[in-house]
Amino acid sequence: MSMQGDVLIIDDDPSFSYLLRRIVEKEGFTAQTASSGKEAFEHVDAAPPSIVFLDLMMPGMSGFEVLEGLRERNLTVPVVVITAFGSIDNAVKSMHMGAADYITKPIDNVKVQNVLRNLMGNADIGTADGDLDGLHGESEDGKHTLLGSSPQMQSIFKLIGAVSMTPNDIPVLITGESGTGKELIARAIHKNSGYPEDPFVPINCTALPETLLESELFGHEIGAFAGAKDRRKGRFEHAEKGTIFLDEIGDLSPALQQKLLRVLLDREYERLGGNETL
Repeated sequence: MSMQGDVLIIDDDPSFSYLLRRIVEKEGFTAQTASSGKEAFEHVDAAPPSIVFLDLMMPGMSGFEVLEGLRERNLTVPVVVITAFGSIDNAVKSMHMGAADYITKPIDNVKVQNVLRNLMGNADIGTADGDLDGLHGESEDGKHTLLGSSPQMQSIFKLIGAVSMTPNDIPVLITGESGTGKELIARAIHKNSGYPEDPFVPINCTALPETLLESELFGHEIGAFAGAKDRRKGRFEHAEKGTIFLDEIGDLSPALQQKLLRVLLDREYERLGGNETL
């Protein structure tokens, strides 16, 4: 295979750097290694590489600090972040900071080959790890979070990172069997968006009868129905500027689906029994 360009490997573990360099060179690239951020910047300033492999966990200057330094130099080459621990926070932060891809240790030939060929615009050659990691672990606040190092989970992490970087007024459809973690995905998108301090408002669309669900979603005015003695805000109003998560949305009645469609398309609604457009 002909030479495709120079790859810079930034990692403080010499044995790992040696292994990755061998894999990269078999793909037709030349490779340079750096064991610290300072050494990496010396390589970059002397001769900008075509691709950078960057370990996150290094003594002294962290991988995130190196990534920031590369972007401050207006270096536009793709950066592939590598870490020994696959977490959604690392994946999303890496993507937000401009990383082109994200892989976890231990790595093998197939993983690196796929990354290199994808970045060079060539076909994917499959994966050596077909196991799907589960959802496990706890975050600092005691809530369940997403962890996993399999290719499937890493793809999910990167997709969450891409979605959470978009404007906060787009609807997102999350599909999956019951118990597979759809709300975890929604919370992760919200947490990593530009408005994590604003409300995250979940509602189970099958937990209430239709007559109550409409009021729960859109709120109601005084006298809208028997017993409606006070004006009440709905979940959409409570979630303003944040995220509303509609669980089991496919089980809504056609009438409520039509009203929800108006919210998605026109970004407006009325409280039940009211005529003020919100």
